[in-house]
Amino acid sequence: MLRLNAALNAKDLAAIDDCVTPDFVELRAGARSGPEGLRDWLREVYRTVREPRWQVLGLVAEGTTVVLRVLFTGIDASGAPISVEQAHFYEVRDERLAIHHVIQHCEDECGELTGSGKRPAASVA
Repeated sequence: MLRLNAALNAKDLAAIDDCVTPDFVELRAGARSGPEGLRDWLREVYRTVREPRWQVLGLVAEGTTVVLRVLFTGIDASGAPISVEQAHFYEVRDERLAIHHVIQHCEDECGELTGSGKRPAASVA
């Protein structure tokens, strides 16, 4: 989990294969599953958000479940700062992440970090 977070911050898309299972399931609405789906989503985040960063605030593991609490920050297309607290829930299999679900909290309007770079009231995971 921490290796994936470090890879996200380093924009190291090649590390994803070592971090997630080949049948990785993304439970975020509208997201593609699998390592390539995760890479595609990250490419879009890197294209639309300047200086994206996932700062680890806490980590809990119990059995095959890992929960990572992070603060996602960056700058959107309009130049406005982004600050979103997120809780990422993962199921682990064979020492890699197999299933992902995210819950987040925004102080103001936040949205999907893809496409136009706009931040409509929606999920930012």
